[in-house]
Amino acid sequence: MCTIDARPQLRKLSARFFCGLIVASLVAVVGCGGGSSGPGKDSVSGKVTLNGAAVSGTVTFIGPDNRPVESPIRPDGGYTIEKPAVGANRITVRGMLQPKLPKDAPPTGTTAGGSGASPPEKYANPNTSNLSFEVKGGKQTYDIPLTP
Repeated sequence: MCTIDARPQLRKLSARFFCGLIVASLVAVVGCGGGSSGPGKDSVSGKVTLNGAAVSGTVTFIGPDNRPVESPIRPDGGYTIEKPAVGANRITVRGMLQPKLPKDAPPTGTTAGGSGASPPEKYANPNTSNLSFEVKGGKQTYDIPLTP
């Protein structure tokens, strides 16, 4: 009588199944990251204006975790904050560095290296800017109209 031992083949099949299960699990976990890990998936964009005119400088969102995320303000006043923290964000708007002018020089209303208006100094500090936005995830729009 001839007998065939099927245990080695069963072990190979079990090992392949187990490895396949691990790979499938890893793909599912990594591939389903919740939608917030890729660039542009979570963002806030809009325009920063002062009395209707574009502002130049930077916008910073400071999330509940106190992590700042910064964006330059484009010449048209537009900005895009990539991957802001979800939740209530405090916002600052800072102008670009201005050159020292003589005391008798009239104010120019623009910043050095930028084509837009300079934001008032109160917007540079999150405690005095009174600017905030609730980030919910995904792509959102928030225009920031500043006043003197």
